Amino acid sequence: MRAHQEFLRDGMQVRLLGFRFDVESKNLSLDSFAAAVSAQPTDQKAAQDSQRLLFLDNKCHPEYHVGMIVTVKDQKTFCRLVSGNGCLLVKVDELELDTKLMEFNFFVFNKATGTGLYQYYHQSCSLTSFGYLVARRFREYKESLIQAEIDKMPQDDRSDSKLTKTRKHFKGQLKWEMLVRAEKLQELIAEWERVKSFEWTIATPTVEQEDFKPLAPYIRNQKSKLAFEVGAPVSPLANAISALVTRLGIVKGRIEGQDAEGLDRVLRILNNPENYGEYDYDDRAGKLHDLDLTQFQNAWVVAELIKACKDQAHIFETPMQP
Repeated sequence: MRAHQEFLRDGMQVRLLGFRFDVESKNLSLDSFAAAVSAQPTDQKAAQDSQRLLFLDNKCHPEYHVGMIVTVKDQKTFCRLVSGNGCLLVKVDELELDTKLMEFNFFVFNKATGTGLYQYYHQSCSLTSFGYLVARRFREYKESLIQAEIDKMPQDDRSDSKLTKTRKHFKGQLKWEMLVRAEKLQELIAEWERVKSFEWTIATPTVEQEDFKPLAPYIRNQKSKLAFEVGAPVSPLANAISALVTRLGIVKGRIEGQDAEGLDRVLRILNNPENYGEYDYDDRAGKLHDLDLTQFQNAWVVAELIKACKDQAHIFETPMQP
């Protein structure tokens, strides 16, 4: 497939956004998942269809998994705006045969911590969609392992207890978090359908209860957690949580909830930049011309993402508390 990209977006900015993956399982890991996806060959047919493709490489860098999302669009024509002779004209062009419009998003995440950076620009795959896509692919990976174990069993030996034991062995899921600044909390939480809990850590706590005052000189930090009732209104909670974070100066915290589709969402509060880098789309996109998607890991974006992670090693290379 020859990718065709019209660079008609004036001054569009590309931002680097923070995220974190975590696999909760005894027998599944982020590394094994990355290795499995990396080993899968490129599906040329899928690239011709209108699909969102996930590329991953677990070997090109010793400390980071690197990846790319390609969104193939079902579009045969595109529009251009042409100015001249005192008027503005819309020109409609058809794509060449065997050509598709596409959007691209590169990402990297640390092998030890699961924390990484995602390259995003307007109308490309959002960080939320990226998280859902990777979580879905992880579920497919888990199911493939379960099915492989079942296929090894003789047909007459596939009892319910053995099938249950096999599924229990591969029990687990991939969770993802968006790294955000406190200023963004109210806006992001307000989009949810439900807020489940709010957990935060204070580095310089004050001990008010008399029974705990003898411990005060030895306390390093204080962690608190609030769990909210099912059906609690989201908007007031979003306002209250945001106000509390601002008033207490909270720089480490975690909010859990669900979106309108019933999917789990997690926001991780960090005293981090709103984004970890920003550049003009047109200035850099041309460097991807003739990029072979089977060699995506050699793109300049990958090196830039890893450098940005290295520059903020205290965030990306230091394990976070659950």
